[in-house]
Amino acid sequence: MAATTITKLKTFFNEKENLGTIVSKLEPFYSMSDSEVREDQINRYRSLIEDFHETYKHSQRSVRIFRAPGRIEIIGNHTDHNGGKVLAGAIDDDDIVAARFNGTREIRVKSRGYGDLVTIDLDNLPSADDAEDGNWVSFVKGVAKEFSERGRKVEGMDLYIDGRVDDGSGVSSSAALNMAVATTFNEMHNFKLDKVELSKICQNAEPYYGKRCGLMDPMASAFGGVITIDFKDLENPAYKQIEVDFAKSGYAAVVINPPGQGHGDLTDAYNGIRENMEAIAGKFGKDRLCEVPFEAYEKRRSEFLGDGALGEGAVMMADHYYKECERVDTVVDNLCLGGSQRFRHFVLPEIRASGESSRDNLKNYCPPNETTGPIKESVERAESFDDQGRIYSRVTGGGFLGGTLNFVPIEILDPFVKEMRKVYDSDEAVKVYQIRPGACEIRFMNSSK
Repeated sequence: MAATTITKLKTFFNEKENLGTIVSKLEPFYSMSDSEVREDQINRYRSLIEDFHETYKHSQRSVRIFRAPGRIEIIGNHTDHNGGKVLAGAIDDDDIVAARFNGTREIRVKSRGYGDLVTIDLDNLPSADDAEDGNWVSFVKGVAKEFSERGRKVEGMDLYIDGRVDDGSGVSSSAALNMAVATTFNEMHNFKLDKVELSKICQNAEPYYGKRCGLMDPMASAFGGVITIDFKDLENPAYKQIEVDFAKSGYAAVVINPPGQGHGDLTDAYNGIRENMEAIAGKFGKDRLCEVPFEAYEKRRSEFLGDGALGEGAVMMADHYYKECERVDTVVDNLCLGGSQRFRHFVLPEIRASGESSRDNLKNYCPPNETTGPIKESVERAESFDDQGRIYSRVTGGGFLGGTLNFVPIEILDPFVKEMRKVYDSDEAVKVYQIRPGACEIRFMNSSK
């Protein structure tokens, strides 16, 4: 079959008879039955193709399109990096990439809204020690370097990226970007690395940006759907995908991301939670809390409270870790059993308790050294909207700044969303999410690789 060139893709998207095919290809990832969403997404992909052509011009080489979603952390706040348990779900917002080989030893990459075209020398990739803090291109460099560290040689490519996962919203914009790029490299080169290995590549790419993270975010983006993961064995994390439909239990998942935020300067705060947990584990000669049985920790807890090198903060974070892993088990067990009553009476209360523990023990509801902040205010405002106490809210993501996850009864969803958007004076600040598939290629036309 002939290659799908950028010119052919442009023609395909501009021919009205192909509209039905385009909609069907995008249906799994977005609410295409909504006319506004349908028009927006079709225009988005059309613009991606047109901008790719404008930036890189025509070539006979095949162009392919990939995507990777953001995620909501349903429960399991700050447990993954210490080998704990999490439950997460992939969402509608995603990063999409148009890509083709260019026959050089350079990656040329442009991201919509992030400045000029950038060229990356594949024969002179940096190490993580040379991190460029806050520079998004560092993620692309890091992913390429991590492939090379595994003996996979990335060839020169032209990339155009359109990111829709909001930075600083707690739905993991960095994991979406990393996974979109990693999936592109993996599929284009036919490397055949599995989703867990791709997730490790994405995790290891984070330090090139100057931050550390666990495996939850890239695995949630890679696998899609709702997934529970146990990270005790880092080489082979145990995971299970769960069929979940919040609407069948009468609820919708709403993320509120107060505008004007961002959390690039909170890397030290995120790393501090991880390091405090690891410090407790270190008292047992271990690297992570998952290696320390709760009973052993409990016996020495009072000792740690009196340890000036640790202090109360580290102990409270360890308390959170152990209890949070229990909460994950409870939520997963009840989701697997199914039923709206179980969801309301056993799942939602644990989600609220998770948020309260993050607030009280991790202290990540407010920026460091402050007593209030957007997350704390968002949770309080959301839960006070319903005088029957049916809204369950918690932080989603690393916290300090960022977004909140709110489970809202469908019967009051519209007035809730309307009121929150009015409060924040922004439609984009309040988003209702569906659970979506993981990272993949979207083939609009039949073509050869």
